[in-house]
Amino acid sequence: MTEEEFQSILIELKENKLISLNLESCAIKAEGARALAEALAGNTTLKSLNLAWNEILDGGAVAIIEALEKSKTLNELDLNHNEISKEGVFALAGLVRSKVPLKKLNFSDNVIPHSAAINLAIALKVNKTIEELYLFGDEMRTDSILAIVKSLEVNDTLKEFFIGHQFEDGDRGGY
Repeated sequence: MTEEEFQSILIELKENKLISLNLESCAIKAEGARALAEALAGNTTLKSLNLAWNEILDGGAVAIIEALEKSKTLNELDLNHNEISKEGVFALAGLVRSKVPLKKLNFSDNVIPHSAAINLAIALKVNKTIEELYLFGDEMRTDSILAIVKSLEVNDTLKEFFIGHQFEDGDRGGY
């Protein structure tokens, strides 16, 4: 994607002209994610946002998530494979606790440290909108996975939960 194309998308977001935005594998990086967050801040129309495979890191993820926390329309968010870890997961837990009507969340292939996993588990206990959750390959510890699974015992909204290929302590064998 060229800089000109990206700037055009930012303008369309600010003008509430987009319902769905797929920027998968567009090399957005953290700087582009922060520019995208500014455009998303007042958006009232976006229902689906795919930012998979963009290396937005924690800084970009936090900016995007904070911009989306006031959304009344976002139903789908894909942050798959963005090298997001602790800071981004804590922000994501805040989004999960918020009133955003998110139904589908893909946070696969990032890194979820134990303290952030516990925070996410607590958020999932109170969430009443997410129906599909993808946490595939997030390098979580076994006790982190168990905390998330246990939190879902009280969540009657979630219909599909995908988790697998979790790697603990450098062990690259999945379970």
